Amino acid sequence: MESTYRVQYLGLEAGTAQITVGTQTTHWGSQVLPIVTLARSSSALDFYPIRDKFVTYWDPSNDRCVGSDLFAEENRTRRRLRIKLDHQAGKATVMRQKDGSAEKTSTHDVESGTFDIAAATFSLRNRELAIGKTFELPVFTGTRSFTLRATVEKKEMVATALGSKETFKVRVQTGFGGKLESKRDLL
Repeated sequence: MESTYRVQYLGLEAGTAQITVGTQTTHWGSQVLPIVTLARSSSALDFYPIRDKFVTYWDPSNDRCVGSDLFAEENRTRRRLRIKLDHQAGKATVMRQKDGSAEKTSTHDVESGTFDIAAATFSLRNRELAIGKTFELPVFTGTRSFTLRATVEKKEMVATALGSKETFKVRVQTGFGGKLESKRDLL
């Protein structure tokens, strides 16, 4: 399965995000589906080019993420982030590495069943949605944890290239901080 999304910022096309669900494989001792997201900035943003690859390792039999890898190239600077989740111990092992620097590893306490943001989104897609229903999912970013809250607001028709489709409108509240902090909810 593969989906491509246009990303807009302030009404301008900022780039694309291509999401592909890979073939089942074994990773860190679990049977997982790698969910690969490729983010690319548009040529209009050549002053700050983005070429990121994010892979979350999804364990469908347990509805959870076992970890992730981020290979980021932003404004011609490269970095790597690897997160391995140990749900039984309630721990996340984080490895960071900037281009030309040594790896730095740290361990963080996390709630059992913690997701990364991509896995939380994938988990929500597989839930039974109903108007008024709210889901709360623990998310770990590599530095901090927050609870993602998603509330199903209504059903609505959306025009697509394949014709009109009935969809659910879901309001998502995240706990991102720093550069990704948002003053508004995601829809």
